[in-house]
Amino acid sequence: MARKHVRRAVWRNRIRRVAREVFRLERENLPHLDLVLRVTSSLRDPERTELRTEIAQLLARLPK
Repeated sequence: MARKHVRRAVWRNRIRRVAREVFRLERENLPHLDLVLRVTSSLRDPERTELRTEIAQLLARLPK
């Protein structure tokens, strides 16, 4: 995660923790692929619930 998109280390770490948690919960429903989470727009103080739902929606779009 680039510093230019997510300024504070606390915010970057929160995104990583939430992404790991969502992946852990959805792992059995996911195809066997290597996944990369990439932030492409600036985030300011991301909320956990927003992150969870957005990452879960992205994972649901993967082919089964």
